[in-house]
Amino acid sequence: MKPKTSATLLLFATLVAGILLGALGAGALAERRQRVRADLARPGGFVAHMEELLEPQDEAQREQILPVLEATDAVNRSIVEGARDAMRRELNRMRATLEPLLDVDQLERLDRAIRRPPAGPPPGLGPAERRPGRPPPGR
Repeated sequence: MKPKTSATLLLFATLVAGILLGALGAGALAERRQRVRADLARPGGFVAHMEELLEPQDEAQREQILPVLEATDAVNRSIVEGARDAMRRELNRMRATLEPLLDVDQLERLDRAIRRPPAGPPPGLGPAERRPGRPPPGR
């Protein structure tokens, strides 16, 4: 094989390898970010995440910190639920406004999109269910 041909093939192989590694790396980072978001969205997720982040010095400090984390988690959940309810009302208002303007197929597609469950983890899983074999922090 000529040196020019082998150099071209080597350069092309390096390019392909770089593209593959970049795509895999980007996918892995996106998956990790999604997993962190899912963990935070589950009951206990915020509290467990903050406990891991803060690393309480001892059980006494943990007992002082825990009520603050739990109260903040409850407020955050209330805010998110309120936003979901408001969004659902707005989508229903939009559907009612658009109904006379759309044909049957368009309405069916819209209804499917509106009924689609919100993105994210299924509700009701606590920290123990999130991480099999790993007890919740401090317990």
